Amino acid sequence: MFQPTVPWTPSLAVAPWHTTSRPAESQPHTDGQPSDRPDRSGSNVRLLPGQLVPGTRFRLRRWLGEGGMGVVYEAEHVDLERPVALKILRAHVSDRDDERERFRQEARMTTRIESPHVVQVLDFGLLRDGRVFYAMELLDGCPLSAEVAKGPIPPARVIGLLRQMCAGLAEAHRAGVIHRDVKPDNAMIVRDRSGRTCVKLLDFGIASPVRTTSERRTSGTPDYMAPEQIEGKPFDGRLDMYALGCTAYEMLTGQTPFRATTTAGMLRAHLDDEPKPLSTLRPELAVPKPLEEVVLRCLAKDPDDRFRDMADLEAALCEAQIAAGLRTEWDDLPLPEVEPERRERIAARMPRPRASRMARRRRWVGALSGALAVMAGALWLSTTNVGAADHARVEELVGVARDAATRGVYVYPPPNEDTETAYRTIVELESLDGPASEMAGAAANDLRRELAGELVALGDAYWNDPDARAFARDYYAQAVLFDPGSSHARSRAGFTPGEINDLRVRAENQDFSEPELRAAEPLLALAAPDEGERARRLAEVVSSDAPKSATSCQRMHGLAETRKNREPERPASVARIPMPVAIEVAVPASSELAPTQPSKRQSGTAKQIAKQGHKALAAGDRDEAAALFQQAIALDPRNGSAAAGLSDVYFDRGDHQRALQYAQRAVQLDPSSGASLVRLGDAYFKVLDYDAARRSYERAAALGRTDAKQRLQRLNPVARR
Repeated sequence: MFQPTVPWTPSLAVAPWHTTSRPAESQPHTDGQPSDRPDRSGSNVRLLPGQLVPGTRFRLRRWLGEGGMGVVYEAEHVDLERPVALKILRAHVSDRDDERERFRQEARMTTRIESPHVVQVLDFGLLRDGRVFYAMELLDGCPLSAEVAKGPIPPARVIGLLRQMCAGLAEAHRAGVIHRDVKPDNAMIVRDRSGRTCVKLLDFGIASPVRTTSERRTSGTPDYMAPEQIEGKPFDGRLDMYALGCTAYEMLTGQTPFRATTTAGMLRAHLDDEPKPLSTLRPELAVPKPLEEVVLRCLAKDPDDRFRDMADLEAALCEAQIAAGLRTEWDDLPLPEVEPERRERIAARMPRPRASRMARRRRWVGALSGALAVMAGALWLSTTNVGAADHARVEELVGVARDAATRGVYVYPPPNEDTETAYRTIVELESLDGPASEMAGAAANDLRRELAGELVALGDAYWNDPDARAFARDYYAQAVLFDPGSSHARSRAGFTPGEINDLRVRAENQDFSEPELRAAEPLLALAAPDEGERARRLAEVVSSDAPKSATSCQRMHGLAETRKNREPERPASVARIPMPVAIEVAVPASSELAPTQPSKRQSGTAKQIAKQGHKALAAGDRDEAAALFQQAIALDPRNGSAAAGLSDVYFDRGDHQRALQYAQRAVQLDPSSGASLVRLGDAYFKVLDYDAARRSYERAAALGRTDAKQRLQRLNPVARR
């Protein structure tokens, strides 16, 4: 069973230092049972990791994030042993009896929404101090806003994601629930059991309040609010349609339909201004005209000028896809429930879903071993523990992927060889079901980042060589397959989103022609770790009988000749830090940090690259910074500055476990760095390990760090509670 374990908290602005004081315990009721009426005589209910939330059956595991609405924790239902995301709303959000009752009714309705594209609300209630809480399924993925932040999304992917959001909202509207705060932050991109990405909508009915120009209270996020929502008029599900149109506009262009410097200005723009056509705003993106028309109709000021309902909108998206001749990853989604004649027309013209070669192989194996699957079913259902065989399978696939990468077989297999590539093996890891799926997903994520870093390092090593720049672009394109968020690789690859998507599909299926594989042979040769081996393999490629262009021959001749006596521009071997298969990330011992000793030149280059990474981070470009830090570590795994930088990147992204991992590594590499010790203390604080945080701050304070002393003063009251 797919059980997400790495949660993302939507709509939360996580500060670098948590200054909110921890609430103290409220007085218990004399009968030992929580009262339905809030106790306002004392202070807030005390919440501590490892303990039950008073009046509930939920035990807190760790803090996940917070914002103006409330605080989110990872928790566990002690009876069901099920992990959940527990969102506790702040007192001011539900400060009146009628507000609390509204939340209660909406939560009850939300539990009736049955859709794979809506997060499941498992429980709802009031704490003794009157605060509202929701218990929701714990999701593994990232918000749509993180993908939008990387730039415009290809139209085919936009259509597939929007169709899923339409389906989820349609089910919600049928259950009598209107979201009122649809936006990229409230749409989560996760993976289903087959390993394919899908969308889940979050935060129904608990939108953050804002003030309009007339000081009337309303709910929503100004960038996505419908005119009727702003004016306080009666509304229906078409309010969500307007917000979805704003979201679609942002997905396709990289910005929302309206821009303003104040909230009042933004709300006025929704009421009075017409959105600029997408083709006018970003003509270079070539958004298909039928899709543009669908998005702009969603943004009509009058609800009656929009689509009838979400099913009508989803059908229009299908028709726009057909008119534009696009294929998506989700062409097998159920068609919307519209008029039978219209539905039949769409069904007749929609592209047929493409089954990958791997999927066909899995179906064949599944049919062959059906009896065994039935016998094993009871075992899968009776335990969620990962057995030795599961560990062995995951470790085997991790080993296969790394071995392939060591030989340069990242995406393209050698011609005339039946070889699994690193990319295909990672896709297989991500498709594992059962108890091993959680562990396999974590291992696959780490492998993707690791191998993308290696490919970026290869691209950077050959970028400045005129004979090799074309090959460097290919390395960058492969890096984007492993890590689509690498802006450095994407900008240098020079591939269009459509070309990248086409490469991804063919890489998953190993659907490469013989000429393509021959053309990729230099990439395998240039990835060889030894300089002499690279020159030898390049010479073999040049002398082979395979057809080659004159330009390609000239480039490879130049590379083979000039590199015979040239000092390597890339590391002699791309050092890989041992990656444990277990979910909990263990920091390797110092002796494991650098399997090979980097040269002085490599260490110097790594220092310069790390400096560039810190500059990028200071400028707010986290993706570029992360790529540079990974590149520095690939050159010199002992570069503590790069490890510290990665800790800052993950801390800013809210991934505090990974921030902790790199902070530990930075301190291990430079124990006398007060800045790294403060960074380590901050990471420990975020995962609620206050004792470890104090020890880190005390060590930093002993080194003269005044900010560590300030943190200790803030930490002491928290620890005493």
